Amino acid sequence: MQRPCEEVKDRSLVALMLDTAPGHGVGSAELTPGPKTLKKQKEAAMRRVLFLAGLVCLAASPAIAQDPAKADPKHCKVEFENDQVRVLRWKTGPHEKIPMHEHPAYVSISLTDGHARYTLPDGKTREAQQKAGQVTWSAGEKHASENLSDKATELIQVELKGKPAAAKPAAKKKG
Repeated sequence: MQRPCEEVKDRSLVALMLDTAPGHGVGSAELTPGPKTLKKQKEAAMRRVLFLAGLVCLAASPAIAQDPAKADPKHCKVEFENDQVRVLRWKTGPHEKIPMHEHPAYVSISLTDGHARYTLPDGKTREAQQKAGQVTWSAGEKHASENLSDKATELIQVELKGKPAAAKPAAKKKG
């Protein structure tokens, strides 16, 4: 048997967690709910809290930086990786889209001609034309992309990691 002050405290907690309509649960004509009613209200409140927590996690997930190879393994393969660089090979079919992902600074080498649209997180877009053999530099950025051409495209990206290796001092000349 609960003491009256504990019961009031529990009902207050449930009332805060539930946004109940008049006539349904806390605040209704049922001023002193029985143990089963109180348990059901707590369970309903917990389900709502867990549901809302799940929604927050899902809403936040696109905002988290996405590794390109994990965000789109269909189009992006890691060819090589060490402490200094990671080499990615992108193969995209005609009019295919690549989801939002993020790169550190990188160099791209186009293996085919291509035409792409890049969409930034704020919704701004830019288009780019690439020619086979063209090499470009890009600062790190987050974007989604779409192949706008009627042909498949392929390119290599060399992502730069962290600080470059320390240069060795020049050898002293004898003599």
